[in-house]
Parts: sequence; structure tokens; C-alpha cells
Amino acid sequence: MEKAVMQNAGVNLYENYFESCADSANVLQCYRYPSSEVMCPASKVSFSIESNPKIAVAYSHCKYQLREGNVTCPFMWDI
Repeated sequence: MEKAVMQNAGVNLYENYFESCADSANVLQCYRYPSSEVMCPASKVSFSIESNPKIAVAYSHCKYQLREGNVTCPFMWDI
């Protein structure tokens, strides 16, 4: 048991290992919910890296109990 505890204590989980590396990010494309009237959070994101790459997003409605019969379908984008 002591050996297992010592192995788990061998790595400092709270140490900053990459302090010398500069943070960087590049936004190449932005995909938005097609309706400008309603903002819906994404509930599931999936992607395909085959010959024709795609991103598929399923959206959820915060007030789904109040929605009438019009259900929004998930959207797919070619990337």
C-alpha cells in the first residue's frame, strides 16, 4: 500500500509545468447558431475527419418546457 501512495505523490499536480511557454490561440473560423433571434447553448459537438470533414452540433433550449411544437434540428457544417 505504501508503494502505491508514494507513486501517486511523485507528481506535483499543482505545479505549473509550462510557465515559460507563451499562451497563444488562433481563431480560424466561427460557426454560430443560424437564428439571430434566439441564442441556444450547444449540448453536444461532434466532428468527422474523413475526406469531407464536418462538424455537427446539437443545441438545447433553456426553456424547453415552454416551447411549442417547433423543435430545432441539429446543424452540420462542412469545414
